[in-house]
Amino acid sequence: MKTKYVLLGICSFAISCFFVEKTQAQQNSLWGKKQTIRSCRLTAFQKGNQGKDKNSRKNQSSSGVELTYATLTSVGTAAAPSRVPLWSLVRVKVPGGVLLAVVVDRGTDVDSEKASAKNTDKSPRKKSLVIDICAPTQSWKDFTQVELFPYTGPLNSEGKPRDLDMKTLFNKSFVEKATY
Repeated sequence: MKTKYVLLGICSFAISCFFVEKTQAQQNSLWGKKQTIRSCRLTAFQKGNQGKDKNSRKNQSSSGVELTYATLTSVGTAAAPSRVPLWSLVRVKVPGGVLLAVVVDRGTDVDSEKASAKNTDKSPRKKSLVIDICAPTQSWKDFTQVELFPYTGPLNSEGKPRDLDMKTLFNKSFVEKATY
């Protein structure tokens, strides 16, 4: 009888190790190597009634994902130019912690990078990457350092991450483990 319980315990341990390994492999396969961007034009945009355009007011992104606010406790959504792959992760240090956002949108101002040329006369900043994060307020400087993790995971026929991956993209603890 003891042997049966020992074997059952060993099997349970082996199965749990398999799932832990699979989860870690999944975390590492969704995003590529971290890219540090020293001077990024990072702005906040609001959704719902405070949104500035039609899609923001409807809480919609160009990829069909509902816009969500990036806060210290939740992963939000972001818009970035086409040179940044959709589903990439943006991490920025703010007073009090770290904001995380997944790139789910393309905006015309973001893609043309008009925002980096506005309000600056410094030539290097005019060519800065522009990222808009969906956030209730902006608690960071306009030009700041961000860490970008390009999405490298698998996509379905619609160009979106598979359902399981889509849920984990917005899971704060999963994202933190995958990027630290």
